[in-house]
Amino acid sequence: MTVEDAYKSLGLGSGHHEEATVRKAYYRLAQQFHPDKNPEGRDRFEQVNQAYEFLCSRVCWTTEGPNPNNIVLVLRTQSILFHRHSEELQPYKYAGYPQLIKTIQLETADEQLFSKSAPLLAAASELAYHTVHCSALNAEELRRENGLEILLDAYSRCVSVLSNSAKHTETSVQVCQHITRCYSVAAQFPACRERMIELPQLVKDLCRILYFKHLTKLCSVATECVSALATDSILQMQLLKAGALWHLLLFMFNYDFTLDEGGVERTEEANQQEVANRLAKEAVKACARLGGYCSGELETPLNPVTRGILDTLLTPFLANQLGNENPEVVLKTLNSNCETPYLIWDNGTRAELLDFLETERQARDSCDLTVGNDFKYSAHSKILQIGGIFIQIYNQQPTYQIE
Repeated sequence: MTVEDAYKSLGLGSGHHEEATVRKAYYRLAQQFHPDKNPEGRDRFEQVNQAYEFLCSRVCWTTEGPNPNNIVLVLRTQSILFHRHSEELQPYKYAGYPQLIKTIQLETADEQLFSKSAPLLAAASELAYHTVHCSALNAEELRRENGLEILLDAYSRCVSVLSNSAKHTETSVQVCQHITRCYSVAAQFPACRERMIELPQLVKDLCRILYFKHLTKLCSVATECVSALATDSILQMQLLKAGALWHLLLFMFNYDFTLDEGGVERTEEANQQEVANRLAKEAVKACARLGGYCSGELETPLNPVTRGILDTLLTPFLANQLGNENPEVVLKTLNSNCETPYLIWDNGTRAELLDFLETERQARDSCDLTVGNDFKYSAHSKILQIGGIFIQIYNQQPTYQIE
């Protein structure tokens, strides 16, 4: 049987036909000649089946090249192997980067990228992440093969088509998620970070993702990447100037402390608020790393500019708690009312901060580094403060423990 014979059996004319067209013709004829409905149509039914199976086996959905669905299957198989057997594969270098990077490059340049039935770019970028996550050898090899630059081209293209109606299942969202994770892991290695500093578009694309807060999981992955990049002082400033701080602070106010304190077992798949809570916790960690509040293994360079802004917006009392091992403490305070000698925090102060953050977020893509000169809480403006203590409140609570 030839391709033309198969098309003829399915009632299709000569020339190439798309997968959807072939499938539609097959289902129509199979239903028409099925022996259960048409006892005399058995021979025709078998002929239709043979033609369809032939077209499937001969990979005739494209005019040239291998079946992209088979390539996706190979890439996903490798991703599963690197994910499940990372310890065994950790000592070995992935040998397929030249082909993988070429695939990503070709898919990125394809005008039909977002209308394809086979998510080739998503599968390729996922494999890039799993290989780098598996071994430091792979991160270095990806850098040497100019993989960070090629990934950025794919990243920029996918970020550019994100919208307020985008869904987690879309190719652009999946690619963004995998490449963001890849950069997060690569940022652990000094040579990769040095290369990332030379790619300013990376930080711009990363911060653009943060605008789409309805894509909560993607924003969570992007926030983790902000934390990873904040290991370097130059990248800290790039993130700050790109406006990352506004988004991170806004994420903190989507936290629901009653969910964490309820003791009810839940999963992110079944509970959207759980995803929002995780994003809020990641935002606290990212702010802490941007300001250099963390110590130990998570320690990052101290950034006086970031600290000055956080002292103004969150008050010094809350800002100094960002490096706490339990971000839930800060988040609960931010999302509830409090009046102590150190902090006056209520619905009014929250509303003022949220309005300010939303205005800054929408007004520009860059951070105003002089923001501390302008912002003031109305509830704080008429109360005398000495050494960070609200004197009036302390007089009302004289037994409060002062550090």
